[in-house]
Amino acid sequence: MWESDSRVILIMNNKSIAGIVGALLAFFGATFFFTNLGKPSNQPFVFNPVEAVNAIGFTLGFGLGFPTPLAFLTGLTVIALITVGGFYIGRNLYTRFAA
Repeated sequence: MWESDSRVILIMNNKSIAGIVGALLAFFGATFFFTNLGKPSNQPFVFNPVEAVNAIGFTLGFGLGFPTPLAFLTGLTVIALITVGGFYIGRNLYTRFAA
């Protein structure tokens, strides 16, 4: 008979943890950059992921003439690709220097 253990065990190796740290740093950096890119110098810095996607979408929609849904979808894709890239860069740096 199978015995069920009610505890959830999260098993992660150090490469995955380094990748998650890299992904978080990339996400926060990209969001902070795109949110505050067009702000005047007298406004405070903010961290708002929705505003970052809107800024990319506005740039693509108004500047390049993309349709609005495609511009916002592309903005979300850009943030997601930067986050995934940060995961793989963090993972690669860990395997190169720490392991």
